[in-house]
Amino acid sequence: MSRVLPALVLFVLSPFVAEYLLGNLSLTDPTTLMSSLPLALLYGGGALLIRETTRRAGRGWPTILLLGAAYGLVEEGVVTQSLFNPDFMGYRLLDYGYVPALGTGLPWAVYVIGIHTVWSIAVPIALTEALFPGRAPWLRLPGLVIVAVGYLLAAAALTAGLMYGNGRFASTAQWVVVGGIVLALVTAAFVLTRRVPGLEADDAAAAGPLWVPAAVGFGGGSVFFLAYAQEPLLPPALALAIQAAAVVAVVVWAVRRSARRAWTDRHRCALAAGTALVYCWGGYVIHLSHFGTAFAGLAVHTAVVVVGLAVVAGAVRRSATHAAAPR
Repeated sequence: MSRVLPALVLFVLSPFVAEYLLGNLSLTDPTTLMSSLPLALLYGGGALLIRETTRRAGRGWPTILLLGAAYGLVEEGVVTQSLFNPDFMGYRLLDYGYVPALGTGLPWAVYVIGIHTVWSIAVPIALTEALFPGRAPWLRLPGLVIVAVGYLLAAAALTAGLMYGNGRFASTAQWVVVGGIVLALVTAAFVLTRRVPGLEADDAAAAGPLWVPAAVGFGGGSVFFLAYAQEPLLPPALALAIQAAAVVAVVVWAVRRSARRAWTDRHRCALAAGTALVYCWGGYVIHLSHFGTAFAGLAVHTAVVVVGLAVVAGAVRRSATHAAAPR
């Protein structure tokens, strides 16, 4: 169970954060239960494959983030085709900043791939690894194969179902481009990154207070989230510039800070915790836009947020306990 339990937690936590904490799905919606298993296989299976492949290869967070971006591109470019469907879910997502040569809206593309990379993949992995410290693989080869098969079956079933219900919107050329970018991201994830060393001794004081990475994650994530959420008020080019600035600022800060020997798993957990909190308030924005102000829906979503906060608090406490334990 010491190996299976963390894998199960990540399998559940990824779709929980990606869809429920974000407010995209409501537990009061009867169709939600029908989509729970496919979404768990897609999100949870994808996050597990990325985490296990990265740790087996001895790689670190650059690999996880690059593979997370590839995952997001596959989901939105192939499975749901939201990058190319002009009326996806009736929201006209591509009208804002539409680029005819690409056949997509750049603000939506950057936003949706960004939230998949960070909140669907990286944040659940970071919180789960904080709850179950260590970089050792959780699954043996047979378990990894089962997860991979489940992910592929879910992706194929969802792709076929959405194409049957909505039609095909991506051209062959667009799918070829998506496949090429995904291949480039996966290659870069292992070719352009290096193996990570073992765990360093904990020296949190030398790396600064833990509230700083939490504030960076929360602030940068909030700016990225709001840059797209405020689309009616901002020109598309300005929204893209703000999104890019938020990403670059957080990445540069994290790279510089994590290069220090004193940077520990507690700081990584704090960064993930602060980033996760963005969905705790942003989820209300999405929920209200999708489901309105019905009391039952808001009450259930509040319960989801409470569970999310409990997971974040548990991860922070566990990382602190692990750091304080004798080695």
